[in-house]
Amino acid sequence: MPSIVDQRQHRIKRISIGLGIFLFILSLAFPVYIIKIYFQNAIVKNNIPSTIRVSNPTLQQYFLLYSDYSETLTCPCTQPSMNYGKILEIDYILHPVCSSIFVSEEWILSFSDNNSPLFFDDFRMTASYAFQTLQTLCMLSQQTIENNLMKFYSEEYINLNILPPVMFQPNIELRVSKFMEFSKNDFLLSFTMIRKIIQANGLLSGLQTNYQFMAQNTEVHTISNIYNGCSCSVSPTCITQSMIYDVSSYTSLFSIPGFYTGCYVVESLLQSNLQCFFNQTCLDQLLSYISTPMTVQALNESLLFEDFINSAIRNLTENLMVELINLSINYENYYEKCQPIFCSYVIETPSTTETRNYTIYIIGLVIGIIGGVISILHLIIPTLVTLIVRNN
Repeated sequence: MPSIVDQRQHRIKRISIGLGIFLFILSLAFPVYIIKIYFQNAIVKNNIPSTIRVSNPTLQQYFLLYSDYSETLTCPCTQPSMNYGKILEIDYILHPVCSSIFVSEEWILSFSDNNSPLFFDDFRMTASYAFQTLQTLCMLSQQTIENNLMKFYSEEYINLNILPPVMFQPNIELRVSKFMEFSKNDFLLSFTMIRKIIQANGLLSGLQTNYQFMAQNTEVHTISNIYNGCSCSVSPTCITQSMIYDVSSYTSLFSIPGFYTGCYVVESLLQSNLQCFFNQTCLDQLLSYISTPMTVQALNESLLFEDFINSAIRNLTENLMVELINLSINYENYYEKCQPIFCSYVIETPSTTETRNYTIYIIGLVIGIIGGVISILHLIIPTLVTLIVRNN
């Protein structure tokens, strides 16, 4: 039968072993936490960027690269500048009146054959000059576009790196929009200046639409015409509804919808619209008062893309009589002219060297911590066991 001393020693031994195991397991929590942090950091931090370079990529290769690496893909152009004419084509469609019979010489001359005396505000008196002016506006608009288009095609489009289609097309569309704005302003600047010079100098209209000559004794006086209470001596833009009159009684036979007569043919035309010339019934009624053998068809409203039949000619002129612009962009030519000799992109790859070094460091750290814990346990366990036994 074991003595009391043996029992006490056996009990101390059991307490020492149990307490040592408990404290050792508890002390492992810190190294485990460090290992967990290590694996998290190894996943996030151990990726390094690598630049991949592809030489002489074809257009199809470029598209594939862009679909996979759009954020980092760079393709420098060996020829960063090229003429716009090599990469795009601009087609435009003018207002249907510009290609109609209403701006033809035959239509214009049909009003000149009238030898009957007419009032100054009769449509037949001013129609020849009004449609001649409309013809000129169409011609000048087209000339302005063509001249500026030649300059635009010869200008240089510059990009150091090739642009993908999703960026290239909006970029070109923006530049074409600026080109059209420049063309409009170029035309309107000259046109407005001519109008202002005529108005400022108060030039007399050869048709006497702004002033009429009145002979009194041996003197000739000018009397300002008045349209709807507006005097041409005050404003050059006075207008009234264009009419066809009975010459003998000065009674109105027909009022042309949307068409005006005023101080100057140009000013009244700009405020007019072509609604009657889109309506066959209205046009036939108008033709009944004109001595012409022509068969004239009304303008086709379905040919209008932007404007309306009652749009003022001023608005058409401010848009250079253009109804539609078709832009054809040749991306293949753009890529060929750019001639990228290489494309580069960046990918992230794991750093095995860094991971290996970091692993060795962590293993050494954990071993050091465990060794330190064991040493500390050797020092404190006897004291703790003594306290436990004494209290019991």
